[in-house]
Amino acid sequence: MSISTIQDGRRPLLSKFNIALFFFSLWLLAQLIIPVKYFSYSLLSDLEIFKNLIPAIAVVVCTLLHFEKLRLNRQFLPFFIFGSFCALKVPFLLFWPNSTIDALYIPMMYVLWTLLMFSTSPAVLDSLPKIRSFLRCMIIIFSIVIIIFSFFVAYFSIEMEALYRGGRLTFIYSNPLYLGAIAYSILCCSLLLREMSGSNFERKILLLLSALCLWVLFESFSRTFMLATVVLLTVYLYVKRVQLRFFIISTSLLLMIFGLSFYIFQVINFENISSEALNSVSSGRILNWGEALYQSFEGWNVFWGGDGSATYNQSLSTTGAESVDNSFQRYSVDNTYIEVFINSGVIGFSIFMWGLINLLRFSKSACLNIDEADHELDGILAITYAILVSLVVSALFYGHFPSFGNTINAAVFPPVLSVIFLAHRRRNQKR
Repeated sequence: MSISTIQDGRRPLLSKFNIALFFFSLWLLAQLIIPVKYFSYSLLSDLEIFKNLIPAIAVVVCTLLHFEKLRLNRQFLPFFIFGSFCALKVPFLLFWPNSTIDALYIPMMYVLWTLLMFSTSPAVLDSLPKIRSFLRCMIIIFSIVIIIFSFFVAYFSIEMEALYRGGRLTFIYSNPLYLGAIAYSILCCSLLLREMSGSNFERKILLLLSALCLWVLFESFSRTFMLATVVLLTVYLYVKRVQLRFFIISTSLLLMIFGLSFYIFQVINFENISSEALNSVSSGRILNWGEALYQSFEGWNVFWGGDGSATYNQSLSTTGAESVDNSFQRYSVDNTYIEVFINSGVIGFSIFMWGLINLLRFSKSACLNIDEADHELDGILAITYAILVSLVVSALFYGHFPSFGNTINAAVFPPVLSVIFLAHRRRNQKR
């Protein structure tokens, strides 16, 4: 046994899995640390390029490390077709008149995201123990970063008002939605790991962490992920409590209707309704969606898609009212499906939705028709399917996939899709 091998027979410290886990950890750290608003302008200028560069490097390294284990599953073929379609755009964009190197970012990001989620991640996380180790690592990183920055806030006596923006908790970030995405990532990882854990103590800690995440979602008033949480719990209980399905669906619908009505009545003055007031309910999303769709209907762009480059400078902000332009930009309108349509046209959008529907159908089938001999996967598949549905719903209001620039892609999608692949592989082995 080599020096790097732990004596009790576990994996070598420098195993392929641990190296891949290291790069996933770097990816998560980049998403948690680089957007912090308390960094100086000079430091942020040096760091911001790594927010998207590290994920790209992670995909390449992990793919090369696990190349012999990569598989092309026919069930998820549409996503590979989508990735191939995006890859075909690269040489055309490269030689297109007036095209710049920035135009290559979106199609290459889509290609790498597809490769990672539907081939590389399942190769890295090819067993429940590995998925469990991955989730524990991600939760530990989340916790350490939060604890360190909480001490930072306390040490420098930062006032509570500075941690809020417009009455919404932002903590060390500038955007409450970004904080909401982080809290929801922790919530999903905690709930999934809780189903996999055999330790009562760990399960209680994860339940406490989940409750803290719910508090953060309410304090940040992240409506996108509050809705996602309701969807997650509804789907999970719907699958697990067959005899209470009508009650679960009715209660969830009433909660969503009551919540939406309460918010609308708080925001809109019905004595003087205007389009601006209606648009404010969606935090400006409706206007952005309309303008984005209007601009995309130009010639062949409807079928082929645009080059995906942003027409504005996306930036990271500091507390000194300074901003640093991102090195890699994407056309972002807070809606995954509109973004995919704009960037890949009717052709790419249709293929992507075909793949997404296939994924939902298969994961639902695996969840509802679990083999009695695979009782271990019962609860795991239920929470996995619920998380997947919640992410698909939240994508209506947040462009969190296919992308690299948030914690959901770094910490949630890889284990969720890997569980689905694991169920798919076990089903095929029994045939």
